[in-house]
Amino acid sequence: MPRIEKKGNKIIVRKEATDESVKEKIEKLKRKDPEAAEILKFILIKLEKKGG
Repeated sequence: MPRIEKKGNKIIVRKEATDESVKEKIEKLKRKDPEAAEILKFILIKLEKKGG
């Protein structure tokens, strides 16, 4: 699964990370902004399916 990092107001998506670290970051984001977390999760799943 792609790796995510939050830098200020930007979310950076990198090539690979462990599923656990990505899930942890999505959970943290879900507490602050549930809608953004769902959108990010959707995008990451699409990227993973494309191999990206």
